[in-house]
Amino acid sequence: MAGPSPGALPAPDRTAAKPTVPVSGLPLSGLAAALPAPVWSQPGRAYPQGLSSVDTPMARMGAILLGIYLALHACYMPEFMAVYFGFSIPIVAGTGVAVLAVWLFSGRFSRFFENRIAAAFVLLFVWWLLSALIYSFRGYVMDMIQYGIRFHSAPVIFGGILLNFGLLRIAMNTYALGFVAGLILTWRFGISDATGRFSVPDISLANPNDLALNLLLGATFMTVFLVNANLIKRVFWLCCTLGSLYLMLRTGSRANLITLLVIVAVGWFISSGRARIAILAGGLLMLILFAVMVPRSSWLRLTTFMSASSEELSGGEHLEGAIASTEARRGLQVRAMKITLLNPIFGIGPNMFIYALDDYMRTQESAAKGTWLHPHNTYLDVSSETGLVGVAFYIGVIFWCLYTNYRNVRWAQLWSATAGDALGISSALLLATTAFSFGTLFCSIPYTGQLPFLVALTAANTLAMRDAGLQRYAAPAPLAPLNYGPAR
Repeated sequence: MAGPSPGALPAPDRTAAKPTVPVSGLPLSGLAAALPAPVWSQPGRAYPQGLSSVDTPMARMGAILLGIYLALHACYMPEFMAVYFGFSIPIVAGTGVAVLAVWLFSGRFSRFFENRIAAAFVLLFVWWLLSALIYSFRGYVMDMIQYGIRFHSAPVIFGGILLNFGLLRIAMNTYALGFVAGLILTWRFGISDATGRFSVPDISLANPNDLALNLLLGATFMTVFLVNANLIKRVFWLCCTLGSLYLMLRTGSRANLITLLVIVAVGWFISSGRARIAILAGGLLMLILFAVMVPRSSWLRLTTFMSASSEELSGGEHLEGAIASTEARRGLQVRAMKITLLNPIFGIGPNMFIYALDDYMRTQESAAKGTWLHPHNTYLDVSSETGLVGVAFYIGVIFWCLYTNYRNVRWAQLWSATAGDALGISSALLLATTAFSFGTLFCSIPYTGQLPFLVALTAANTLAMRDAGLQRYAAPAPLAPLNYGPAR
């Protein structure tokens, strides 16, 4: 479905200098006044309005295929098929080839590079590959090249296919449905281990922390269901969100509980009026509901963030294990910092941390052997394996996603009466980026598709807003309630 028509909005003057009086007639002030003019609002630059109304069968097919490709990654379908259904077909590769064909047919190969982040994102992969060529095993070099082809190319391909809000909404709705499918599969095949922690054995979601982060990402992307939602869609969103949060709490992931609180705080900050009341009421309702449904062992683990007293430890061996887990993770992260300082430029090579840790513990700590574990922190994983330069690029890309999605929410709120798609998509991307940026503080998932997908969707949304004329030179009006448009 096509996004809002550009003709319904006043066309921004792209040749005039940046005015000193905003559209609202209020003086520039605060954070909004400090926001730099986007690159597309610089005088003398013109962009075609026609891209915002592209809605051909080929364009819709491309958005659907792209959404299916994302959905297959979201629900880990190939792994579930191979492990739990007993067969394997190259469904992801086939869908990826189809998406690539649509992109080649579109002819828009350089649209992503109209974003400011493009150079830094390319340099991030170049630095990682250079580090791998210098230090990693040959097999890991090939893994890094494969990562670049499969994932790091995503923003370029997405930019040539997702040309407006209608196409973006198709892709993101399909992506969110992939998380729903993953939720169903997780509910069906997930089990609780001896300590009471919920996970899905034998696949990438076997680590409860990784599963919890995936469930949180799904819950944030599912907010796109609220765009132009009727009552049935809202009930469907509520059921899926409650299911995701319930399973997330059953994982006993203390780190992702913190991430959930940060997501709620960001949602509160960008909302106002009735939306804030709804967040409060929903939070209290979920707290009461989950207090009854979530096992006691999970709640006890969720309360042990740093340490516990002897009285608390008397609660059981599982709680004592949680404390030991916290202390072990802290020790791993301290060692990761030391390894980073010993190898500050290129690091030790992608996927080489466990080998470097074993060597460090043998030589520096006189241990019999290393722990052969990752640091449970993606930022420390990247810094130790690709150096301070590599992690600087990595953090810069994440910060750009946070900043750009927040700015897009503010611009969309300026047009809240006519830009429901832009506001809903931008809000979902901001919440998802928040989940990823905080959740990866406690997980080691540096070379996966989550960040490239976030960059790709953020860049495509930003370009769609540009082409629809939703950005203005002036500061946005004060925060408006999240208005997702009329129900359909």
